[in-house]
Amino acid sequence: SEGNPLDWESTQYIRFTDSSSFDDARLAYISFTGFESGAHIVAGPGGYFYLKHNGNATKEWIGASSSTTNWSDAANWKGGVPNANTASASIRDIDANLDGKIINVDGAYTVNHFNIESAGGQSYTIGGAGSLTMDGANAWIRQSGGNSVTLSSDLIINADTKLMLEIPETTGLMNLTGTLSGTGDLTKTGVG
Repeated sequence: SEGNPLDWESTQYIRFTDSSSFDDARLAYISFTGFESGAHIVAGPGGYFYLKHNGNATKEWIGASSSTTNWSDAANWKGGVPNANTASASIRDIDANLDGKIINVDGAYTVNHFNIESAGGQSYTIGGAGSLTMDGANAWIRQSGGNSVTLSSDLIINADTKLMLEIPETTGLMNLTGTLSGTGDLTKTGVG
């Protein structure tokens, strides 16, 4: 629906009359474009309920460049190229050609949150001669959905980082094949 009944920053929202089927576990996997996963329900006027994001802002891979799959190509990202120790980068199903793709890490990039959330069963690589550095407070790499991802670019852990694997064991895979270095700890949680 269009409108702004609760004075949100967006004119797009979802309105419904029964919120009983939503629990925290389900809400945690709802994604709004431009935000990390997570939603909450807000009671609104007229007995309706509304979904609202509660995730941090993120830059999303859209793979829109007609000439490269480079991390550095702004056309490949919604919201700009993520590169800061406060940046969040997310790879979801927005790129219709994600399956079989190599996202070319073509330089040295830093992120705080790296969300790999494509659910369509894709298999792809995040590789190249460059490096991804995890830095900043509460750093994480989070993979969810039934995708198989090879991270073959070098991974530098400069802050304690959680590797959260929330993937089905039969369909999901995180394969780290690049050089792993840095001064922080990498702690794996979840299956996969």
